[in-house]
Amino acid sequence: MIPKKVSRMISVFPLFRLPQVVLFEVFRFLEPNDLIPIALCSQRAFNLVRINWKKSTKAAIWMDSRLYFGSHLKVNDIFYNLLTVSRIEDVPEYYWEFVQIKGSKVPIGYSRKRNSFETYWNDVCYGFKAVMEFVTELFSCDIHTVMFGKNTFWCVEWAQSRQKSLMNAHIYQNQWIRENSEYCKIITSCTAENLMIHAYQIDVMLSTETVFRTRNHLSIYFGRWVQIQHLINMDCVEIEVKKSYLKQSDVTLFLKNWLNGGNSRLKYLSISTQYIDIDLFCQEEFPENMVRSDREMEYESERIGKCKVPICSGLKRKDGVIAFIFWNPQEHQPTVIMSNGITTL
Repeated sequence: MIPKKVSRMISVFPLFRLPQVVLFEVFRFLEPNDLIPIALCSQRAFNLVRINWKKSTKAAIWMDSRLYFGSHLKVNDIFYNLLTVSRIEDVPEYYWEFVQIKGSKVPIGYSRKRNSFETYWNDVCYGFKAVMEFVTELFSCDIHTVMFGKNTFWCVEWAQSRQKSLMNAHIYQNQWIRENSEYCKIITSCTAENLMIHAYQIDVMLSTETVFRTRNHLSIYFGRWVQIQHLINMDCVEIEVKKSYLKQSDVTLFLKNWLNGGNSRLKYLSISTQYIDIDLFCQEEFPENMVRSDREMEYESERIGKCKVPICSGLKRKDGVIAFIFWNPQEHQPTVIMSNGITTL
């Protein structure tokens, strides 16, 4: 049974009676999370917020299902908690009001712990979808990033089904994946441009015939299952594989494949192996292709950030592209950066 809400004496400011120009200025100075309770007042209020909110070109909506169901808006480097979803059984003794969200009338309160407005639903999965539809329509943005757990991959599938593309999908380290089918489903079904699989895996062994989707970035934190054929089949601009069993001989095979035109989109590769003396490795394995850089450079991207490229050995392909290879002391693994990906010379 839902407890009765507390009645409060509240002085009302006639916000919606303000002239349109003044209202626009008011909305312009409000934070995105301040606009949520205003938009929930009525359909007219929702439309006024949607029309008058000053949208940033760097605004991105995040769908987070790790610890709880939450929606966030990232503007530049600032995160705003918007609405969260909880079970109807968890309605506190005192709550604020009932609100309409996508046709459903649900109780709402403010969670100090989560620093956001919290809604309560009979079906939390349905509620989370409704909340995400509400915030994406309000701020006129598609879902940019989905952070999910092993039991909430449905969030990724739902986001993919409702929009043309998904930028980021990320499963974090506090998750354990024990079944090949679960892991393979994430690898093959997720269409995100950038896929980060940082979950722990136990006895996961993917077939070397596994088809990898074309992506911008693929990051695998526990890569014990990754074999050289997997690596060759990964059609990505950036590949990161940590804690793998790959050997120096695998690096040789991969680079031979690249020199022959394989992995043509690749600009950044970082894989865990035993220590490799890069200069000696290039001299022994690729004497005809070996070159040497004469200055420090830099690679930069959204997922990698800034990566310094020291003066190092490299391998030159027939088309003139050079794979600069160096031992990354921070990651304790070899890193390969292609000359056509260098951002600063």
